Amino acid sequence: MPDEMRRQYLAIALNNEVSQGARVESQTDFSAIVVYGKPCNHVLHALITLLGGLLTCGLLLLWGIVWIVLAMQKEQRVSVQIDEYGYSH
Repeated sequence: MPDEMRRQYLAIALNNEVSQGARVESQTDFSAIVVYGKPCNHVLHALITLLGGLLTCGLLLLWGIVWIVLAMQKEQRVSVQIDEYGYSH
């Protein structure tokens, strides 16, 4: 299969992944790494929990529960490759 067709097949496969919520982390001519999920912003959640807890007499300390749940959700990386026959792996 010509290289240009392999590049087009990769573009189509990446469009499918992105439409399902992924983002492209890196890409070469015939392969790419896509990432599902988002990293947890620990600084933001620490500020909400600690400063919010001080300003609301401890009420926003419960935000720590939300922070724990979000921190447990990990990013998932997937490799998308187009082989010399045009098949996606």
